[in-house]
Amino acid sequence: MGSFVFAFLFGLSVPFIASRFGKFLPSDPGTTLAMIWHRPRFPKGISRRRIPLLKQKWAELICYGMMWGFLLAFFFRVSDVTFAPETQLWVRMFFCITALLTAIDDQYFLLPDVLTVPLLFLGFGFSIWGGEITPQMSFFGALYGYLLPTLSVFLVHPFIKDSFGGGDVKMLTALGAWFGFFGLSVLLMISVCSFSVWSICMKKRSGAYGPHLTFGAILTLFLLHFHLIDFF
Repeated sequence: MGSFVFAFLFGLSVPFIASRFGKFLPSDPGTTLAMIWHRPRFPKGISRRRIPLLKQKWAELICYGMMWGFLLAFFFRVSDVTFAPETQLWVRMFFCITALLTAIDDQYFLLPDVLTVPLLFLGFGFSIWGGEITPQMSFFGALYGYLLPTLSVFLVHPFIKDSFGGGDVKMLTALGAWFGFFGLSVLLMISVCSFSVWSICMKKRSGAYGPHLTFGAILTLFLLHFHLIDFF
């Protein structure tokens, strides 16, 4: 029960934490961790005209947080009944970090190192302590996750500027450590399909790619766990 309460409370805080990143990044990890937590308050000397707008913003953040709270509580519950006890903590940390990355990228088009780098190390740890792939697969998956977008940008840069952000490269490296070469390939196909559907529905040619990577990562995690896709 305690884990579900934590999941809901953490999810409730996700949009509030995400809204802080645009105020102080780029910065070192220590400064980031110190500044993401703050006491919610209305600024002093605010005009009466801005009060309704601020209240509307806070209402939207609370609704957004409720959505994340229920989603994380649901995924925590699913992890309880599907994953072994020794891997549940790793999977839950994966859900929490990717939730933050999704919210931040959706708002600021930014995937900060303070989250992508820990996600990378967690992927290596997950492979060592009972994950879906071996440590060797995790290493080569991370290498693949780094080289693939790097070479892709190198080839398309003369024709398309800023086609891939540095945060996307680091997130792909981290996801490669979680899923290996084959799993990351499946993840990329899912994310491309997801982005294409979103682009058609929203009639936009560009947007945050992190949410689609997260969608592909969660789906790939369960596909690998239930052996619906295989490495050979």
